[in-house]
Amino acid sequence: MSRSEPPPCPSSLFSPSSRVDRMIIEEQRTEISNLKTQLETKERQNEKMKEDLLAAAVEKDGFASALDLLILCPITREPIRDEVVNVADGFRYERAALDRWLAQNETSPMTRVATCKEDVRTLAECCDGVRRLGELEREVKDLEERLKGEERGRARDVRRIELLMKERKDLEDRLQRTKDYSDV
Repeated sequence: MSRSEPPPCPSSLFSPSSRVDRMIIEEQRTEISNLKTQLETKERQNEKMKEDLLAAAVEKDGFASALDLLILCPITREPIRDEVVNVADGFRYERAALDRWLAQNETSPMTRVATCKEDVRTLAECCDGVRRLGELEREVKDLEERLKGEERGRARDVRRIELLMKERKDLEDRLQRTKDYSDV
């Protein structure tokens, strides 16, 4: 009587989906990290440019001019009613004025940094982007926790299968010895 093939190796029990989950988590983690880095870099650049512009305005025209930069649209020099933010430079503008500017130029009116209509956001959209970034971070953490739980469960299953395989081998050996004795 020939021995049957041994059961599959316990390492084959790890499902492809857990590898896919790990890949997705790693991709999301990388994307979040890249977005954070880009956001932090832009924020630092924008703050530096704002500080430089405010300092220049104070130096040139005094405090009132610097305050105008915070309250008035830099293009129209009027109070902002329909406020948008140009994420390329971090400044606030009147929507219509910035739309007109970008129709004729490919740079920021304040910093001359390259920009386009896709860089224009409402304050709500900026807040939503920050909120979505936080949600993505929580999703990644939740997926990591779920994956850890699944891996602990798989590890228990692997140990149980290894014990069952050992028990099966012991029984097969005993059966073979019994058969050998009965043949004598």
